[in-house]
Amino acid sequence: MTLPAHSSKGTFHHVISALIELSPKTQMEIAAELGFSKPNIVSMFKSGATKVPIERIPALAKILEVDPAYLLRLALQEYMPKLLTLIESSCGFTITENEKEIIKELRLYSSDLDPKMNKAEQRAALKAFAEKLIGVD
Repeated sequence: MTLPAHSSKGTFHHVISALIELSPKTQMEIAAELGFSKPNIVSMFKSGATKVPIERIPALAKILEVDPAYLLRLALQEYMPKLLTLIESSCGFTITENEKEIIKELRLYSSDLDPKMNKAEQRAALKAFAEKLIGVD
């Protein structure tokens, strides 16, 4: 599934709402697969009226066909930013499967030399690359 564009000003419920709208599943099906008896909980997630329980995010990611690391990181950024900082400082930075593919390619094209970004033009080139990946013109 194609992920919705996400900006730093976006909120988790906006991302969830877009993903649910893209899903072929009904809100009733999504609610049932998450273990909820009433589909209005999905509407509440979409509007931000209710937070998605953290323990249900991996299941929701599977239902919506997105990487669980992506969805969990977005939720933690909004719901519990201090916990995300603690996890990443203790356990390392989490990356998605898509990000792993990018890193594999970077290693291939850099002959596995562990390149360092220390120049403004390198950062600009990386920004342009990222924008091309997500379709920003």
